[in-house]
Amino acid sequence: MKGKGLFLFVLIGMLVVVGANPALAAPIEIRVANFQPPLHKSNEMLKNWMSTVETETGGKVKFTLYPGATLAKAKDTYDATVRGIADMCHTFAGYSLGRFLLSEVVILPALGMKNSEHGARVLGDLYEKFPEVRAEYKDVHLLWICPSVQRQWHGTKPIRRVEDIKGLKVRAPGFEGVIVKALGGVPVDIAGPDVYLAMQRGTIDGTFHPWETAISYRWYEVAKYHTTMNFYLAGVFIVAMNLDTYNKLPKDVQKVIDKHSGKYGAIEVNAKGMWDKYDKVSFEEVKAKPGREFFELSKEDLAKATELCRPVWDKWVADNEAKGLPGKKILDECLRLVEKYK
Repeated sequence: MKGKGLFLFVLIGMLVVVGANPALAAPIEIRVANFQPPLHKSNEMLKNWMSTVETETGGKVKFTLYPGATLAKAKDTYDATVRGIADMCHTFAGYSLGRFLLSEVVILPALGMKNSEHGARVLGDLYEKFPEVRAEYKDVHLLWICPSVQRQWHGTKPIRRVEDIKGLKVRAPGFEGVIVKALGGVPVDIAGPDVYLAMQRGTIDGTFHPWETAISYRWYEVAKYHTTMNFYLAGVFIVAMNLDTYNKLPKDVQKVIDKHSGKYGAIEVNAKGMWDKYDKVSFEEVKAKPGREFFELSKEDLAKATELCRPVWDKWVADNEAKGLPGKKILDECLRLVEKYK
């Protein structure tokens, strides 16, 4: 009996020690969904961010990354996070048509955006100023939002000048279909992971995407022609957590996550740490692949494209105003911020 009593005393003592020392407790598991393929630089970015948070929380949380749409299909990633299928996600606003239209003001054509950092600074200020923009993310705990770099042409047919876009079947998700139509193309709304086969089968003639994606998705194997467009940013990317997941985290863990999110996450982690960092590097990688042909739109062509796309601005404003949203005010502020951060 004395032996059993001693055993129970020691066992209870151990449980008290574990309970009093969270470092000995099992870490909180957080599942992270990313639709981008394993080779995409967003996975490197996310791993670095997750490692930093794990270290600074003393191992209280452990992230598990699921790249390549293995936890949720590309177009379902955001809703999967809302429902708790994923605890956290890296996803693309354009996969939810009309849902993040205010945020997508920064991808309107011919705004004068230079790069991802430029767009992230503008969008960050718009998010802070307008409650209507913040309301687009009411179903999640938003970590940050960040526009990509400029879209370029990768296709099975060449674009030497703006007129060459006429009649081309172009992959264009969400609101970007309006831009493609204005330029004379035929928009085809498919997810990024489906582009390779679509080009291979002739379902599309090509896609407007950053240089990096031509490498990570291996489009250079099916797309012979590449054109530097530098006409509009390649969509808004969202990094968010399920509301319940975030709210249940210990306050000290939330504090660490918040420290590395917001404008810091958008600008330092995402824009400067991934998109802008690898844009020129990826361009050189694409150039090094054999059998390529490269073109660049002239200033005259960009001026033509700008004129063709002016009605896109008007449509964006009208679509939002019809919903009772301050489209004109947000566009005007966006243009002011473009100049401020240029």
